[in-house]
Amino acid sequence: MHKMYLQKLTIRNYRCFDDQGIQIYFKPDINVIIGENNIGKTATIDALRLAFSLGGGRRELYVTPQDFYINTIGEPANVITLDLTFAALSEKEQATFYETVSYKGSGNYRTIAHSL
Repeated sequence: MHKMYLQKLTIRNYRCFDDQGIQIYFKPDINVIIGENNIGKTATIDALRLAFSLGGGRRELYVTPQDFYINTIGEPANVITLDLTFAALSEKEQATFYETVSYKGSGNYRTIAHSL
């Protein structure tokens, strides 16, 4: 059985990602992000860094006005959304994240954290 891991990241209205957003699925082990220039690799990594630093006393990354997606007519988005779905939670982790845990069948539980 795997330890808790980030299973899915959904990004909306952050930098190059519009309100339809993007969903990125991760495996329990090592994951690699590969792609052409200017398709959102850095935005994805920064979204993860931002989500994991929220609530902490010391932060290295902050949201700026330039981080909000700007549509084709030049209007910036009002809200950036980062949804992180974690899977393979232990019983203690299920208890810790009780309010966000959902049952997926076959003994699989997951939790979804919403940021920003």
